[in-house]
Amino acid sequence: LVQNITGHQLSKSAQFTDWSRRPLSSKQLSYALDDVIYLRDVYDSLSAQLEQNGRTTWVQEEMSILTTPDTYENPPDEAWRRIKIRSAKPDVLMILKTLAAWRENLAQDKNLPRGRIIKDDALADVALYKPKDQEGLRRIRALPADIAKSKTGQKILDLVREAQNVPKARWPQPVSK
Repeated sequence: LVQNITGHQLSKSAQFTDWSRRPLSSKQLSYALDDVIYLRDVYDSLSAQLEQNGRTTWVQEEMSILTTPDTYENPPDEAWRRIKIRSAKPDVLMILKTLAAWRENLAQDKNLPRGRIIKDDALADVALYKPKDQEGLRRIRALPADIAKSKTGQKILDLVREAQNVPKARWPQPVSK
């Protein structure tokens, strides 16, 4: 894009560098500078093209979405909706909802990706199989083997029991497609 608009060929020499390591080398600094030095020219050119084609409002609409903080909020009580599961039974969905909310809160508190805590397929399997004890938890293939005897394993078992005690009137209903 930079080459097409400005005629300058950017170096790819530090493309796959570890930017967290300090101090940056002169090659990395040069690469980083090249990465931003032509942005104004690119912006001016693309803005002019959008204006010429009557599409400026398209970008403004998209930018409005991207700059709204609500776009990036992940309410823990809604986290279960992003997880694929092979069952639409309300009791299974209640367990999934409880586990997903716990994981989402933990991920947000620790600033970690959800999958680093427990993967989606593991949560789905726990919801499906409803383990009652460490042995039941250990049999779930998607869970790491050592989790059954850990504090996290105990927390998962507690959450499964908690979800099963939620009154049926509060269970999530399957989403019709």
